[in-house]
Amino acid sequence: WTLFHIMTVATLDSPAFEPYLDQKPPSPSDVLEAIRLFVSRLFACEDCRAHFLETFEEERPALQLTGPSGASNAVMWIWSVHNRVTNRLRWPPVEDPWWPSRGLCPDCRSGGALPSV
Repeated sequence: WTLFHIMTVATLDSPAFEPYLDQKPPSPSDVLEAIRLFVSRLFACEDCRAHFLETFEEERPALQLTGPSGASNAVMWIWSVHNRVTNRLRWPPVEDPWWPSRGLCPDCRSGGALPSV
């Protein structure tokens, strides 16, 4: 998951990444496709692989990945999927399994919920 988060954040056109990139950042669409290929070919857990790919196929067409909000949408989508997987797999359920925590990012929550993607 950390790799997926780093990959999507790298699509943000941020001066912070300039020292590490000798070219323009990859497009959000290209990055999500790379993540899809990685999961489809390298995830060892068959259930996890199928669940991720099903989610990807259902939700990818609705994502706006072009224009000024495209990179942010990719970042938020992978964050949302990660949180849903955490919630699905966590047993027993915990009170607040989401990342980032309220303490790390109080503005990321609206009425106790994560922003919708």
